[in-house]
Amino acid sequence: MITSAELLAGCRNQSEQRRVERELALYSMLWIDEEISKTALGLYRQFHLSHGAGFFDCLIAATAQVHGLQLATLNTRHFAPFPNIEPRRPY
Repeated sequence: MITSAELLAGCRNQSEQRRVERELALYSMLWIDEEISKTALGLYRQFHLSHGAGFFDCLIAATAQVHGLQLATLNTRHFAPFPNIEPRRPY
């Protein structure tokens, strides 16, 4: 949900928004549950002041961590401080 919102927020026009929505339809959505919320809050407490981590990035990192997923992002530096997360560039 957070990643979907970030992608849609980056659209500059309706054509881009339609393209992003078509791409998003190809993927399953992972909802934020209690475990993800608690993990994200822990990451935020640990890395917000020391590394400037934003809460949305903490939610994304927590989702990847809880589900054991590889995190693909163009902003690898945003996720560098998080343990057990090895972000990779998708292209």
